[in-house]
Amino acid sequence: MAHLILVDDASALAELFAEAITRHLGHTVTVAVSLAGVEEALAQSPLVDLAIVDLSFPQERGSGIDALAEIHRAHPSARLAVITQGDEWVAQVLRDAWELLPIATVISKSAPLSYQLNAIERTIAEGSAP
Repeated sequence: MAHLILVDDASALAELFAEAITRHLGHTVTVAVSLAGVEEALAQSPLVDLAIVDLSFPQERGSGIDALAEIHRAHPSARLAVITQGDEWVAQVLRDAWELLPIATVISKSAPLSYQLNAIERTIAEGSAP
């Protein structure tokens, strides 16, 4: 069983996705629904195997890159994944994240749940996923 941190400002969606990960894959998931909540999530998670982070936080000063960097500093061995709707305006932020951090996979929010869960499982088992 792995421990994941999920960071997404869509709180209802994040909670449902965390439940699906736990139910289907058996992993423990700590959810943060704001960039400020990442610090608390890290405090609750002495071990992090995978962080799944949305890039867009329009109501906050910062982006998912800030959360990814904070998690990477606290847990350098944790795999990092981006989850995004793939909106055009996020493309530059995704490119920056890809170039700055060891991103293991990018998961589309519009992909079927089975695809998303498979990407998570492959990233945990193999270190990355397409």
